[in-house]
Amino acid sequence: MEQVKEEERRRQKTTGRCTGCSFLCAVCRIVCYTCIRRSCQCCFSPAPRARTEISILVLGLQGAGKTTLLSAVAGELTTHDEEPAPTMGFAFKTVNVQDHLTLNFQELGGSEQIRMYWDRYYACKHLVVYVVDSSCSEEVMRESGEALARCLSSPSLTGLPLLLVCSKQEVPSAISPAKIRERLGLGEVERERKVAVISTSNRGHQTARESVTKTILQLLDAQTELLQNI
Repeated sequence: MEQVKEEERRRQKTTGRCTGCSFLCAVCRIVCYTCIRRSCQCCFSPAPRARTEISILVLGLQGAGKTTLLSAVAGELTTHDEEPAPTMGFAFKTVNVQDHLTLNFQELGGSEQIRMYWDRYYACKHLVVYVVDSSCSEEVMRESGEALARCLSSPSLTGLPLLLVCSKQEVPSAISPAKIRERLGLGEVERERKVAVISTSNRGHQTARESVTKTILQLLDAQTELLQNI
C-alpha cells in the first residue's frame, strides 16, 4: 500500500513539472513572436500596390501655353517664374498624384510643321488635354478649333475624355471659357466623349496644378473603369 502511494506522489510531481514546463514554453514562444514582429514589421505588412500609369496627350497650337501648364502641374514653376520656351518637338512630364497613381504627360509641339505628325503619337493614350490661348485672335481661335476637330476625329482617340484648358485668363483681352467652348463647337464633341473645361492663369501655378490633376481624375473615373481599384 505504501508503495502505491509513493508511486502516485512521484507521478503527481512529474505531471506538475511537465505542466509548468509547457506553460513556460508557451510564454517564451509568445514573447519571441512579439519581439520578432516588432523588429521586422515589414515582413508582416501587406505587399505594396502596383502603380497605375495614366498616359495623357497634351495638344494645342504653338504659344497656347502647354509647356507652362505642364511645368506648373509638375511643380516646376512659381508665380514669379518666367514662362518656359515653347516645345519645338515633344516633351514628357511625369507627376505622381497619389501613392499608387502616376500621370504621364506627353506634350506635342503646336507649330504647323509638327501638327502634321501629331497622329503618330495618338496610340495607347487614356485622355487628351487641349490647351487654348484665351487671349488669341479670332483667326487663331478658328485654327485651334480646326486642329482640335482633326485630332478628335482620329480612330485612335475615339471616346477618350477631353480636358480643355483655357489658359492666360489673366490677360485683359481673354475671353471666357464659356465662349471658347462655344467657338470650338464642344457641344457636338460632348455627345461622343466626356468633356471638362477649366481656366488657368500664369499668376496661379499652384491653382493650375490642383485644378488639372483633380479634373483629370474626375474625367477618368467617370469615363472608364480604369481607376476602379485605386
